[in-house]
Amino acid sequence: MRTINARYDPIEKVIDAIKDSYIVIGTPSRNVEHTITYVLHNVIQGLLKYYEGIKSSIIICDGLSTDNTVDTVNAYRKNKQLPITIIPNTVSKGKGGAMKLIIDLVAKYGIAESLVFLDSDLRSITPEWIALMVEGTRR
Repeated sequence: MRTINARYDPIEKVIDAIKDSYIVIGTPSRNVEHTITYVLHNVIQGLLKYYEGIKSSIIICDGLSTDNTVDTVNAYRKNKQLPITIIPNTVSKGKGGAMKLIIDLVAKYGIAESLVFLDSDLRSITPEWIALMVEGTRR
């Protein structure tokens, strides 16, 4: 299957990243080049702090951004310990379409016990959010 743009990952790469992941973080995005790396940094720190050794992956579903969001994600994810994939939102430019696409992929190809959605423009996120979102108030 071909991607809309070479800056996005082929769907096979996304499937490979999620197929054995117990935790999948889904992040709809559109024109968030200034905040997306802050969110990704905190997600990665939370996963490494609270779920070290548990296979996890991050899917960015981009609503065909017109800014540098995709390039920013591609530059940031190099040399990271966790797989970060980015795909185009082929359902709609909106958040709902991105969430539906991520849910469909995880339901069809994944084994995840937890699927967490986080906005890509969060400014108050901390690594502790990951544990709270995965486990609720149990921590």
